[in-house]
Amino acid sequence: MNRHEQDPSRVPSRDDRHDSRTMSRRINPHASEQRGSLRAIGLLLTTVGGIFAIVGAVDFFASFSAVRSGVPDGPDKFWCLFVGLPMLGVGISILRAGYLGTMTRYVAGETAPVARDAMGALLDESQDTIEGVSRSIARGIREGSASASASAANRDNAPIRERIAKLEALRSDGIIDDEDFEEQKDRILNEI
Repeated sequence: MNRHEQDPSRVPSRDDRHDSRTMSRRINPHASEQRGSLRAIGLLLTTVGGIFAIVGAVDFFASFSAVRSGVPDGPDKFWCLFVGLPMLGVGISILRAGYLGTMTRYVAGETAPVARDAMGALLDESQDTIEGVSRSIARGIREGSASASASAANRDNAPIRERIAKLEALRSDGIIDDEDFEEQKDRILNEI
């Protein structure tokens, strides 16, 4: 008994990957029987519905020729169209459900190489653009960080300039002399 039969709710690991038919048995163990039933029922309904639709259509158009021949006889099997067309539609829908996996695999097999080639061409063509944008972003970040650190240095030096400007104003007003000015200025500059 394999691991799946022991625990049907078990999700396969990377090491247990199998082909799509095995995976579909895990998701729905009765998939192949259901697919076969859908195909058989769909074929039966499509065939019977087609026969009814043909009988109804032939009877309808045959009544026109009867009117031309002088015998006014209306269609008496026209009701077959009302039975056959819906049966035909339902049968085709059921057939499509029965062949859905096959059609999907075919479409995927046809479109995957085209999508892969298109993606490869797109990446090849856009590589220069991506590199240019990356360089521009990096340059912008470098310039932004350099200007940010310069403005931070200017912000940090702003209070020092203001204090020295106040000292100069005190000296020009005669409140402090040149010796006090130089001493205070050295003290402010040494605080940095």
